[in-house]
Amino acid sequence: MVISALPDVADLNLGPDQSLCPGEIISLSPGIANVQYLWQDGSTGNTYQSTREETIILTISNECGTSTDTLEVTESTLGPQLDPVWWNGTIQGMSG
Repeated sequence: MVISALPDVADLNLGPDQSLCPGEIISLSPGIANVQYLWQDGSTGNTYQSTREETIILTISNECGTSTDTLEVTESTLGPQLDPVWWNGTIQGMSG
């Protein structure tokens, strides 16, 4: 007889909310074995990828119970940070 311990479903934690830049992909893989995954879009894989602003909800379940966690994905509104370049006593690359 083999006895396998089931994971405590209360251990689900998707981490802090995240911000992404255009073209960026956020990949979530909770890494909890022996549970069923159900994401907010109805998918059931153990990994979820997001490329847009959304609320990600994951519910995991097994014979010991069910646990749900939520993660907010927002689009970053900050553009790239540019440092001015000094050249011969003048600032290059800036106008105004």
